[in-house]
Amino acid sequence: MARLTDLPTEIILHIISYLQSYDDIAALAAQSSHLYESCDMRARARFRQICITNNAKHLESAFAALIDILKQPYLGRYVRHIGYWESVTKIYKDPTFCEFNTSSPAEEHMRMIRAAIYRAGFPSNLIERLATIVKLISGITSRREYHSTSHPANHPLLAQVLTALVISVAPEVESMALSQPFLSKIAVPWHTDSIDCKRMKFPLQWLLHQINNNDAFPGAPGPKLLRKLWDVYLINETEDDTSWREDRVFFKTDLFGFIDLFHRLPSIESFGTDELKASVVGKHGLPFASSTISRIRIEHSLADSMNLARIICLCKQLREFRCPIGGRSIGGNLAYRLTSFRTIFQALLVHRKTLEVLDLGVAYIPFKSKTVERVPLDLSENREKREQMQSIRIANEMALADRSVQLPDWIWDQTGSLADFSALKHLDLELQYLLYMTRGVGTARDDEYQLADRLPPQLEHLLIGEYVRNQNVEFDKQVDSLKLLKREQRSAA
Repeated sequence: MARLTDLPTEIILHIISYLQSYDDIAALAAQSSHLYESCDMRARARFRQICITNNAKHLESAFAALIDILKQPYLGRYVRHIGYWESVTKIYKDPTFCEFNTSSPAEEHMRMIRAAIYRAGFPSNLIERLATIVKLISGITSRREYHSTSHPANHPLLAQVLTALVISVAPEVESMALSQPFLSKIAVPWHTDSIDCKRMKFPLQWLLHQINNNDAFPGAPGPKLLRKLWDVYLINETEDDTSWREDRVFFKTDLFGFIDLFHRLPSIESFGTDELKASVVGKHGLPFASSTISRIRIEHSLADSMNLARIICLCKQLREFRCPIGGRSIGGNLAYRLTSFRTIFQALLVHRKTLEVLDLGVAYIPFKSKTVERVPLDLSENREKREQMQSIRIANEMALADRSVQLPDWIWDQTGSLADFSALKHLDLELQYLLYMTRGVGTARDDEYQLADRLPPQLEHLLIGEYVRNQNVEFDKQVDSLKLLKREQRSAA
């Protein structure tokens, strides 16, 4: 009986070239030592993930990987994930001190690096400047932080340059996890220059912006970049250092500015982040239905209703939205409520035919014996609409500088209820939000609703949060109707 290992090496390599998944290749390689060698698994394991920070060892390792890829370009196809972490805001507050050795990289390596910078699409007048930064990276022996004055540092962002070059030689990258590669202007009071006018201070931001927003980039010098990137995760900067809070510096994330670096990529599908704060920094949104992002996961959210609505509405088709509301405890006492859940609900109604997973569960539950009112269920339709439109007008006034981010008015005229989400299979909600969606808005509103009668037709999983029995008679009645429905379904089965 013929076996795969009996085939000529050339045929085996041709078969391997059709396997896109690293796991599929690894499964094939596990069949025999011959296939393991043919699949080049040692090199694949080494280059599969490249994580870059300003740690000296990380820089050294990533620099070595870059040089190896430049020598043997096929190795770049093994890179499937790139991680980047650099506290840009903190660097501007506390510049980093590096110690360098006196040796320089081989001139052959520098020629390859200059050629790589050119192929990546950087302007020719900046090639030597960026090459000099890479030359510094190759000579780092240690790196430490020290407290300095609150003036911008001129120190090069070493990890940024290295990450940009790795991206330029890794055409098969599928996922990235990175910190914000540029400053949030409002977060740094002493930084008054326009960041947009000085993008080249942040080479990684510049490169990502060009890839996402310039269809012709990089042009003749090199191939299209990030064509297969489908998942991006934003790592937030922390605020653990009390000296930062005393200086009234807040690491606010320019969420939409960050998404603007990726949202138009042809394969982009998923976006996630650690934490979404309430304050708006930088861009106020992105154009309606401007991205193929269909899955959004936010670990903790303190964002207001309009910001969440703009995130939801930047998607052409939303299939998954995970955004636990409430975020982390602030000072141990957080009782957070959305300003207008109606706004979020109507944004979700845009995707009523495609949404499969909705998770707005509780991220933090206050230790209180009395139920917190999350959403007013007894307001009249007219009053609810007036209050909503007032908050929308305020949000639009804040975004006047960019009218393209204002959502279409027809969104706020939509009617519907939970039953209209024809594709919804997984639902995790606080009870009050669940009841609000069940009741519906506009002409679909039914104040005599029964939760059990208005569930989505494809629903498979329902998790109800923030419910304590015997605290609200109406809530108990609605939950009881669900239990009765479940018993009837079991009996029928």
